[in-house]
Order: sequence, then C-alpha cells, then structure tokens
Amino acid sequence: MAPMVELAMNGWVLLVVILATYCLYRHLQKTWRVREKHNCSSLQCNCKLSVLRAARRQLTLHILKQGNNGLSRIQNSLSTQFHYLAPGQVHISNKYVRNPTVFRLEKIQSRPWWYGDQTAATEDCNHLKSFQNDLKILSQNFEEISEEFFQVWPDDSKVPGRWKVNNTDEGRWCVFHFLDQGQWIIKNTALCPRTTTILKSLPNLMADTMFGHISFSIMYPGTKTSERFGVTNTKIRCHMGIVVPNNCSLTVSKETHSWKTGHCLLFDDSYLHTAAHYGHKEDDIRAVLMLDFWHPDITIMRVYVKQKIYFNGDCQLFEKTENMSSGITVSQEAIDKFLDIKSRKKTRYCMFHLSDDHTTIVPGECVSKPEKLDLGIDAVKKEWEEFCANLPEKDCYYIIYDLNYQKNGGARRDKILFVCWCPEKAQIRCKMMYSSTRSAIKKAFSGIQVEIQACDLDDLSFDEVQQRVDKA
Repeated sequence: MAPMVELAMNGWVLLVVILATYCLYRHLQKTWRVREKHNCSSLQCNCKLSVLRAARRQLTLHILKQGNNGLSRIQNSLSTQFHYLAPGQVHISNKYVRNPTVFRLEKIQSRPWWYGDQTAATEDCNHLKSFQNDLKILSQNFEEISEEFFQVWPDDSKVPGRWKVNNTDEGRWCVFHFLDQGQWIIKNTALCPRTTTILKSLPNLMADTMFGHISFSIMYPGTKTSERFGVTNTKIRCHMGIVVPNNCSLTVSKETHSWKTGHCLLFDDSYLHTAAHYGHKEDDIRAVLMLDFWHPDITIMRVYVKQKIYFNGDCQLFEKTENMSSGITVSQEAIDKFLDIKSRKKTRYCMFHLSDDHTTIVPGECVSKPEKLDLGIDAVKKEWEEFCANLPEKDCYYIIYDLNYQKNGGARRDKILFVCWCPEKAQIRCKMMYSSTRSAIKKAFSGIQVEIQACDLDDLSFDEVQQRVDKA
C-alpha cells in the first residue's frame, strides 16, 4: 500500500509543478513580447527600411558637407534600428519598455509620463521646464481652440470629408488633421485659422518632419484602442482635453491618467499605450487636441538634421501606394519586348519603366544578344558586370534579363530574371511606387523564373545571382 501512496503523492507533486510552470509561462507571456523572425516583405516593413536608408544617406551627405558636430549618436542609432528591422532578426523585449517602431535615438531621457493628471507641488518637475512656454500658450488660448473645435464638430456636413473616421471592433474614433506626417493640411487649417496660428507659435512644436502630427481627436463611448508603440522616442506627445466625460483614461506603460478639460497630458508614445472611453452609448464623446513636441534632449543642431534626414511626406506614400498595382497596366509594346527575350531569344535584356502619368509600364532601352554566344562563366560574368555598370544611380527600373551560362561540369542554365532596381539615391516616392507595383509586371510577363529586389550593386553581384539561378 505504501508504494501506491508514494506514487500518488509523486503524481500530485508533478501536477502542482506543471500547473505552477504554466502559470509562470502565462505571466511571462503577458509581460514579455516576442517578435518572431520575419522576412520584411510587407509594404510597412519595406517602408521603414526605405525611410531608414534614406535617412542614413541624407545624414552622411550632411556630415560630409558640414562635419560631424556631435552627430555620432544619430549615426549609431540609425544603424542599430536598421539592423533591428533587417530581415531574419529575432527580437525579445520587455513589453513595457519603450520600443519605437521606426527610429530610436539612444541616450536621451526616458519616462512614460512627463506630465500627468495630477501635479504635486513637491514633485521634481525639472524635466518640464522645456515645455513651460508651450503649456502656457495652450492654456491661455484654450477658449479660442475650443471654440474653433465646435465650429467643425459635430456636423460633418459643414466640412464634409475633413474628419477621418475609424470604425473597428474596438469602437469608433476620428481625427481632424492639422498636420499629418509633417505636412500641413491646408483645407483643414483654413477652417481653424486661430488654432493654426497658436500651434505654429509653440516653440517646441514638431513640424517639418514625418514624425509630426497635430489633430483634433474624438473617441466615442465604448471604445478602447489596441495597445501600440509610437514611431520614435524623439518626441513627446501632448493631449489637451476639450470635451472630457467621466470614465475616460489613457494608459502608458501600465500607468493610467485621465484627461481634464483645458489640461495637458504629456507622455512618450514610444512606450506601450492605449486609450479608452468606458462610458455608455448616451454619454458624450471625448475630444482632445493632440500634438507632438520635440524631446527636450534634442538640441537645435539635431532638430535641424532630423528635419533634413526625415523630410516630411515620406510615409504617406506607403499608404497611398499599397494598392496602386491594381491600377497599373502593361503596354502591348512592353509585352512584345518581353517576348523578344523569352520566346524569340533575340534580346539579352530590356529595361521597363512607369509612364509619366504612372499608369502604364512601358519599355525603355533594350540590348540585343551578341551574334556569337559565349556561355563560359567568365564571359557571362563580364557581360553581366557591364550591364550592372550601366544601371542609373537615381532612377528606378524593372529589368528582364535572359541569363545563359554553362557550368564547369557541363550543365547549362537558362533563366529569365526579373530585377526590380530601386537604387539608394532614387527618390523615396519613386522607390515605393516601383516596389509596390512590380506585381503588375510579374502578372503580365509569364515565365519569370528568378526575382531580385536590388537597391545597390552589391545586391547584383554575379556570384550571388549565380547561386540563386542554380537553386531555381
């Protein structure tokens, strides 16, 4: 009987251990966030990488012209974030540590909340000194700002299409943009001229960079936004309450505060944050003026450089071009040129580009094959490198290339290559348009066997291309 009792006891101990382990796992799962290995093929991820590439290039040009002047921190931060977003990386990070999704500047003050709903006289508010003038201007002009808010709300028929509405399972909220990704929305600022003048007078306002946003923000009862991280830790977000019913709150890194009418909340939105309106259907909306300030540790020089390297409007392109390929057509002339390569075997390669109105893919330069083919690796490599040397530095192209060579063992390779050439020096708009519309040319050109996305000549090294062709 004793062995049976001992066995039962051991079974209970094992069960307790399993349950304890499971509880610990669930706790860690809530506290820690694991970002899986990714291939960065999504448009959003390509967006971030393209922005970082452009930023690094612009910063390098600035340093070459003006000198470093203490900008090594920005250089290092760009390199770190670029590596973080690179394909194949695995990231494990504390859920409640700041985690900006596009750009993190190292070694600056870090706190989730800069100014909450209660400010005790004994609190150390040295970190707020930089924003005293901004907060004073907003407080003194609250009535004017509030008055213009009610002129554009709630009847959208007065200003149709000016409010951007979000209806999701989480609830309903909408925004009236003054500044969106660094660009002033003129049709909206014209409706609120006094508020716009007040905003532009703020000494720490973040504008003229893609990270800057200003809007009236509305949240309906029963809404709770999903937890999210902001794009950068170089800004401090400000919410000034305009209409604030009960049961509304803002949580940043597990610390919750409530809005107050005429009062500003300052927080770092690169920390995990969420907003909620727990009111009933019959309750009033929650309305705030939302704007961004430069982080106080960003000096005048760094502000200037960040305005230059993160020029405004970049990220708008990623939203606008996401579905662009559905409206792109391929001209019959382009199809004929492709057939010259694929079926008629007359052409070595042909370069294609978007028409001036960005609606049609048309052919550009085409190069014929030599009369006498040399399939030896050395000759084929030389021809490939001559092709690469002639690629433009600032213009994007689609390229169809008929690659033929004979391996040392006697096996022959004949593959149709599709190269999407988006060089570093090309404009962001150009790169995003070509990256997002290449599906149109792939659909029209049946028979492509190897696809290469290239932004510099390293991506087109013959050895790497040969490896991909051999595996295809």
